[in-house]
Amino acid sequence: MLSPDLPRDVMAANNHLRSIQEDFVENTVYGSDAFQYTLKKIKPISSIADLNTALKTAGPGDMLLLADGTYDLKTDIEVAARGRSGKPIILAAAHSGQVILTGKGGLVLKAPAAYIEIRDFVFKNASSSAMSTAGTSHCRWTHNVFETTGDGNDLTIAGDYQEVDHNSFLNKDAMGRFLAIRGHGSQIAKYLWIHHNYFAHYKDQGGKNGAEAFQFGLSGYSMSTSTSLVEYNLFEDCNGEAELISVKASGVTLRYNTFRDSKAQFTLRHGNHCNVYGNYFSIPRYPVFWG
Repeated sequence: MLSPDLPRDVMAANNHLRSIQEDFVENTVYGSDAFQYTLKKIKPISSIADLNTALKTAGPGDMLLLADGTYDLKTDIEVAARGRSGKPIILAAAHSGQVILTGKGGLVLKAPAAYIEIRDFVFKNASSSAMSTAGTSHCRWTHNVFETTGDGNDLTIAGDYQEVDHNSFLNKDAMGRFLAIRGHGSQIAKYLWIHHNYFAHYKDQGGKNGAEAFQFGLSGYSMSTSTSLVEYNLFEDCNGEAELISVKASGVTLRYNTFRDSKAQFTLRHGNHCNVYGNYFSIPRYPVFWG
């Protein structure tokens, strides 16, 4: 999960990211990069009960395709299965954007889950119910739409070696974050690659603290090193609170991201050895703040 050496022209990145909200829905079930994988078996799934059963026996190379429809989740779908390098377990919508999750339950990757990929879902369920918990590794959230309801985070990442890419986080009007990075004990999650996501339309929460669009860490994690990369993301109209991005961790690189039409700051609150370069800001009077 190392980043390729992508073009370093920030304006070109900006122009590319303008189209994310238009082209994040793939034209195929698998997405543009799925053929890098070796799939052993594709299993059509028609209900949440059948999905929970299939997850108990899923192994490396399995793809579980949930049928199109709206699913009212009463409890969490818990994934603790293990794929392996080159043969992940893929949990996907049968057709991108056509599986909508609602209700109080969510989708939780739990230890010892590894090499799990979640793709093509629309999350309209309760906030704070989509996450990779501590102890998970090599998991990926890709090509999903998050538009969750109520207070809480749309997506929380606490495991190591995680990739969050080509997702859209949209239309938040409650406390919490679009994306929150956590860890275990005093150690922040390590070796994350967060790239090519679209964060848009977070309404002002009236000056309350805790409504950042993206929060990387907490004060208790700040002296631990993440060795993570945040790049090529687009933030638009993110006005939840005074901080748009809040970094409370060490060893994070944030580069080639674009910030537009947001009355909020890019803030390094706590931590050491973070790198910030090549970003494009169109947010007059709201500078980067070095805490």
